[in-house]
Amino acid sequence: MRLSFGIPLLISLSLIMAPQVCLPQVVELVEEAQNAQNESNYEEAEKLWRQVIQLQPKDAVAYARLGNVLFAQSRIDEGIAAYQQAIQIKPSANIYNSYADNLRWNNKPVEAMGAYKAALKLDSKSDVAHTGLGSIYFQQEKYSEAIVEFRQAIALKPSWDNYELLGDALLKAEKFDEARIAYREAIKIEPTYSWLHNKIAESFKTQGKISDAIAAYRQAINVDSGNFFAYTGLAEVLQFPNSIPVLNQYIKQDPKNDVPIRALAYVYKENQKINESADAYRQAIKVKPSADNYSSLGNILVEQNKLEEAVVALRQAIQIEANDERYGDLAEALVKQNKLSEALAACQNTIALKNVYYKSYQTCSIAGFGIYQKQGLNSVITTLRQLAVKLAPKDMAEVFVNLGYRMKNSDNLKKEDAIAIFQEALKLNPKNKQAQEAIKELQSSQEIGLLYDTFLDYNF
Repeated sequence: MRLSFGIPLLISLSLIMAPQVCLPQVVELVEEAQNAQNESNYEEAEKLWRQVIQLQPKDAVAYARLGNVLFAQSRIDEGIAAYQQAIQIKPSANIYNSYADNLRWNNKPVEAMGAYKAALKLDSKSDVAHTGLGSIYFQQEKYSEAIVEFRQAIALKPSWDNYELLGDALLKAEKFDEARIAYREAIKIEPTYSWLHNKIAESFKTQGKISDAIAAYRQAINVDSGNFFAYTGLAEVLQFPNSIPVLNQYIKQDPKNDVPIRALAYVYKENQKINESADAYRQAIKVKPSADNYSSLGNILVEQNKLEEAVVALRQAIQIEANDERYGDLAEALVKQNKLSEALAACQNTIALKNVYYKSYQTCSIAGFGIYQKQGLNSVITTLRQLAVKLAPKDMAEVFVNLGYRMKNSDNLKKEDAIAIFQEALKLNPKNKQAQEAIKELQSSQEIGLLYDTFLDYNF
């Protein structure tokens, strides 16, 4: 999350605004708050920033930092209020840009555009504001306007990422030659960023210039032999099965590199050659027994309905590097085997994970859905409520929301059951908008169904 002023500036502002506050006290609070925020411990960071504000109610930067933390918790209205307070105290281009970034990331493009434009009024040389405006226009498919903004950003800061953004907009506008010029300018600045070569290849492919696309993908591989998408892009251009001998040639040339083997496995899978894909992943594991390779093999084995082997591979992946997604894959395989208690254990292991940047708790919703399918609504609610002692209310609410969506999207949807699950989420977090919107949608469709049934009865 972008906010381009650091702790020393925040401390100096604090001392100017409240000289009676003890410097060590300010330093300690600010450092603790920033550390908590960096570790995604947003509840703790929020508490600490509020303490800073309590000591220094005229500290605009502290309000902006508080706004970041609130936005990170999807408490959008509160985040907006914090930023508006910061702007009221001391408006600056940095604060407006950070505010705009948060608004843009939370799907408020109109408000974000207003904030970026306010930043430009305060600092006409803010490349960040032009980049932000260009990104909004890009999302709105207004590519001509995006190109203008990105060019202005480059004039102020000719960085590789600004050139890449310009290239992306030009590519969408079908200005292929200009797009490639922009990507090549980015490569001049960062020659090791091989994905920029991928984008050049994609521009050629979109134009139907196949030989040029092949050459560009090969150049990407030459720059970085670990560029997975260069191999798969090359394979797509060459088309199956012509791509297979080419990938095998790369494997022979670099036998200690698992990436072309993984690409081969991917290509086989995309072309419904599941057995060959599994064999390729086994080969990749021999070269590099990584968590990703074991996880990919496990998922292929699930598709083959070789569930016991799949569970072994998925557990091996977790042993090497555990995360929420891998526990979720394991839970899916265990549910298919009707091993619900082991699937629930995978959920509990996810909860216990430490030093994880983000947890979606999908594993718990997967286990919960299995329990719901086999044992019914009351059983899954009772089981999941027992997890509440280990999770913060908002996280527990996410478990119920994820489960509710699984029920909502299932072939055997019972609307009243899904509504009950979303209501459980709202008991824990009354502000959860996903649960609120899902309930409205389900209730609305229920009413339409009842009206339709009444119509049929009447006409019959």
